[in-house]
Amino acid sequence: MKKSMTTIAASLTLLMALSACGGNNGNNGNSGSADNSAAQPSGGSASAEAPAKEVTLRVTSWVPEMKPAMEKIGEQFAKENPGVTVDFSIIPGDQYENITKTKLLANDAPDLFFMFASRVDELAANGLIGELSGASFYDRLLPGFQKKSADGKLYALPVDYSAYGVFYNQDVFKSLNLTPPQTFAELLSVSETIKAAGIEPFALGAKDSWTIENMALPMYASMTKPNEPNFGKDLYDGKASMSDAAFKRPFLALAELQDKGYINKGALGIDYQQSVASVLEGKTAMIASGSYVAGTASTLEADAQLGYFPFPADEGDPGLLMIVDKSLVYSSKGKNPELAQKFIDFFARADIMKMHIEGLNAIPTLGDTNAALPQALLDLGASAAKFRSFSQGFYLPGRAYQTFTEKLLPEIITGKGATDARFAELDKQLKEELQNPKVAVPFEEQ
Repeated sequence: MKKSMTTIAASLTLLMALSACGGNNGNNGNSGSADNSAAQPSGGSASAEAPAKEVTLRVTSWVPEMKPAMEKIGEQFAKENPGVTVDFSIIPGDQYENITKTKLLANDAPDLFFMFASRVDELAANGLIGELSGASFYDRLLPGFQKKSADGKLYALPVDYSAYGVFYNQDVFKSLNLTPPQTFAELLSVSETIKAAGIEPFALGAKDSWTIENMALPMYASMTKPNEPNFGKDLYDGKASMSDAAFKRPFLALAELQDKGYINKGALGIDYQQSVASVLEGKTAMIASGSYVAGTASTLEADAQLGYFPFPADEGDPGLLMIVDKSLVYSSKGKNPELAQKFIDFFARADIMKMHIEGLNAIPTLGDTNAALPQALLDLGASAAKFRSFSQGFYLPGRAYQTFTEKLLPEIITGKGATDARFAELDKQLKEELQNPKVAVPFEEQ
């Protein structure tokens, strides 16, 4: 694939924009400064010595594109720690959370696993993952990612982050004399022009159910968050409702895109990879999702160049959602907790993190990771420097989240719409979930 590349160092706006991301920043320390020893082997907080016998560290993720780089990373760790083998495996994304939690509760979890950042606090509150006491990487995290759990402890290495918006085929836009829309009304007009040309406006690979939520996230960032930045906290405090117009607006907009035929037909029958491929091939023009789209695109054989624009608001400036994509944690009941902590410190080293970031075309959370980025992510960086960024998406714990992902979102994509009854059900379930004292407290955006 033909890509215009540069380095993070040459795209400082992308990194510096993160300092504006909200959240409880714990101890800010001296973040963002380069650690001259970062590229050297680090003993970290857990100074485990080389095992006296053969040890296999099991590591899991839901992202198949990680495998090539992870195998190299595992080989390097084994080289530096004789007697250790790193076994990296993939669990399908739509099953990943449930399978991982089941294994944790059955004391059969891998030593380490990548986890959705939104689930880290819940796992920590239930004692299922271990604390990273004295982690050497914390001060190297960009300011927006120096966050600890509610108990003031650190449980995860935030590995990379996603910023959400619309990635589009630049050749399709150029051939139709289109420019990135500035409002939702303009987006509808652009979509109609694309549809009239015989091209489907939006690609959605809803066979992978998580893609529907990830299409809604940039809409929420632009249509709800600018005016209600702490909507999640307000829900938790009983000051807001999921039946409020502010919460419903992005889902009504998603339903409008579906009703007008602007989302590809048969979305439930194609997966995420196929949806990205359809944009690169020009069969569809846009995909609303996270910045990992650029990484997926780099693995596919195509000459198309992707561009980026924030999902437009109804009026005024859009918002950008920039949240940790993958966090690396270790099982509190695993067989090798000290070695697992050593692996996390190893993974945070600048030279090792560079292998991961470049292998996935992801965006790093560590300020001294000097990796290359494709053009779409540089466009994203320009938007991040221009518009307000947020770092918390939907606040939907427990059963409310299940109803959201298994009922509301699929109903929208199948043309049943976003009904008042479903939002009322979400409200009822949220209130029930909030009776649980271990429910994670949403943070306030800054």
